[in-house]
Amino acid sequence: MTRAFHPPKPNPDGILHIAKQWGVPADQVIMVGDSKDDTQAGRNAGAQTVLLVSDANEHLIDHEHTDIYVKRYVFGQEQLAYSVIVY
Repeated sequence: MTRAFHPPKPNPDGILHIAKQWGVPADQVIMVGDSKDDTQAGRNAGAQTVLLVSDANEHLIDHEHTDIYVKRYVFGQEQLAYSVIVY
């Protein structure tokens, strides 16, 4: 779902539209994103939310709309590992 979808996130309509197109209930969808609007849209739709953590959004790990967060560790140009934390 891009920012061009209207109404934009955090409105859940985009996620609900996708869930309907896929023929699944929204509570079986996982919204993955890197912003408060992403996780809020997911929560508003009834989906589970995954925050992709960066230095800029690390403060959202403890946000009420973040169900799970994922940190990616990168050293130089080499990606070494992903760490998934169930919150």
